[in-house]
Amino acid sequence: MRKLIFFLFELVIIASAIGLAHSFENSIQYIPKGLISLPQVDYSSSDLITLYVYFIVVHAIVFFLSNIVSGTWAISSASSSAGRIFVLMLGYSLSTLLLFLTSSSNFDPNLVVGIALFSGMFYLLIGVLGGLKLGPVTSIKNLLENIIKRAFTISGVLIIFLTLTPAILAGAFVKDRDFANTITQLRMQFSNTDSVQYGLVSAVGDLRFKQPMLVKSPETDSNSLYILQRNGQIFRLSRQQNSTPDLIIDLTQKVGFIEMENGALGFDFHPKFSYKEANFPYLYVYYTSVHDGRQKNYLSRFDLSKADVKKTNNSEMVLMELNRESSGFHNGGSVEFGDDGFLYLAIGEGVRTPTQKHFSNTLRMGVLRIDVDQQGGEISKPIQRSPENGHTKNYYIPLDNPFLNNPEILEEYWAVGLRNPFRISFDSHQQQWWGGDVGSTKWEEINILEAGRHYQFPFIEGSEETGSERPSVLLGLQKTPVYAYFHTATERAVIGGVVYRGNKFQELNGYYLFADNYSGNLYRLERNATVTEKVTLAASNDYAQRGISSVTQHPSGEIYVTTLGKASGKTGKVLKLVRGSVTEAADKDSNLESLTSADVSEIYATNCARCHGASGKGDGPDQKLLNVSIADFTNPNYGQRRSQLEIESIIAEGGSGNGLSPMMPPWNVVLNDNEIRSLATYIRSMN
Repeated sequence: MRKLIFFLFELVIIASAIGLAHSFENSIQYIPKGLISLPQVDYSSSDLITLYVYFIVVHAIVFFLSNIVSGTWAISSASSSAGRIFVLMLGYSLSTLLLFLTSSSNFDPNLVVGIALFSGMFYLLIGVLGGLKLGPVTSIKNLLENIIKRAFTISGVLIIFLTLTPAILAGAFVKDRDFANTITQLRMQFSNTDSVQYGLVSAVGDLRFKQPMLVKSPETDSNSLYILQRNGQIFRLSRQQNSTPDLIIDLTQKVGFIEMENGALGFDFHPKFSYKEANFPYLYVYYTSVHDGRQKNYLSRFDLSKADVKKTNNSEMVLMELNRESSGFHNGGSVEFGDDGFLYLAIGEGVRTPTQKHFSNTLRMGVLRIDVDQQGGEISKPIQRSPENGHTKNYYIPLDNPFLNNPEILEEYWAVGLRNPFRISFDSHQQQWWGGDVGSTKWEEINILEAGRHYQFPFIEGSEETGSERPSVLLGLQKTPVYAYFHTATERAVIGGVVYRGNKFQELNGYYLFADNYSGNLYRLERNATVTEKVTLAASNDYAQRGISSVTQHPSGEIYVTTLGKASGKTGKVLKLVRGSVTEAADKDSNLESLTSADVSEIYATNCARCHGASGKGDGPDQKLLNVSIADFTNPNYGQRRSQLEIESIIAEGGSGNGLSPMMPPWNVVLNDNEIRSLATYIRSMN
């Protein structure tokens, strides 16, 4: 019984040290700023739970084994107390190493050092109190002498070295890019702890595309795949591998310059679609147009029966033309028809001009619902009000839209309060709309979308208030996400998917399948009475901004996934889900590839501008939400303060590897050495 009590007592000490270190972290800098500059790390509740689990479990194992080998801690003995301090050091070093190498949780060096300080103080205090019968001075002297004596034993030297190992690894992580890449890959592998029973393989043989955004097939042409590229080209090809793609729509001239999150974003077929026939040969496409610095968002219909369909001025009928702010971010992207025959458009909060930002004068930050067939009568009515930042035409407003005749909001709105609903889909079995809402700096959301609901952006994201003021009068009834996950080292951008319905994967029926662009993982949403959690199904070879851009279901039951690939060149893939833990073959990536200035500019715009701003001034759209200082690349002092190699290191290893904010992720799993070098040169040229 005494052994059990001491064993539990030591675990209580560890748990208390974690709790105290976490509680006082905002007021105590455990690692002196003069020694190293460390950022403030945002810890979610799940991150903290993970830390507790690692430290408690590892220390429990170490204490248990130590009790078998050396016996229970005799606190009255200075020799036993000194030995126990080294056992504590062993448990601490193993906990820290495993947390750093195998967990995807945000890693906070300052907190980890705080745990060491508090637990060390507890053990020293207990060791001193245990020897007080000899007097306080003698007790302290005996304990210190035994600690020094133990430090020069073989086991003591090994434990001291092991305790220093996390610091050694951190140094190597910063200095050696190959080592850093290995560590990052290791963390990503361990983060996929679920039993992966599926894989992703190419659905189109050796074909590659230039940043494919989406792949779909209509019921009436299910033997074909329609693939949308970000530059505005739509290809049609047979589902047979290695078939030749047929370019059916070319919007490249209209789309213009692709930067940030711009480009062709989504499309869908008219519910009665028939390819190149007189009855409803219509595709509806949502895209951005950037020319001479002016940006517009379009929703347009294209008639595939036109002989010159690729000449957009002959085949395009514009439904929405919206002027937008110049950042290029948060466009949304889904165009989907529901079972009701109406078109639903998911649109982001960035689709506005600076002065038009309210629901009463602009279309943004929600899901719109329109009647493209202009049926009239008891079904729909003509547009009564248009947004002040653009033009709307060639559709009607459904009479059962939830905000009809409300002067505070345009009648196209079906749901509001979404930041960047990039992908939505309809589950006809449950008559439910699902959507992924891409978050800013902390949270990613999965929502069940309903008419007349407000999904709480911008004043709440995930489960936290953002600091933005809540409107005094809220349009729509508030609704929280069905699932939200906190950003980790490997998960940062949700890609909404589909509720699977089909026979090909019967075991997945009823599960919501979605992805994360940054991790390159495909998930299913596990839901029961007590928990909602994601389970990893498969992983792509492409990560971050090269990662997954869509998850769709073919009429046959096939699940298709698109990955963007590089911003330059045709490296994007169309993949399909298969049984078995296999994945597509990794493409060879040469570090000697020649990059043009346009290539490097596009890499910056795609990967960096969201936080650092289009011109490098540190004024990106997410800057205010980061709560950290972002460098102004245009300031000459930045180029003098940071060398080429330092900037390369920051890009490659991220903020955590360089004593900066962990909000700056490591890009060495996304960009090769040549791209990182070129990007650093580009950044230095900004001043």
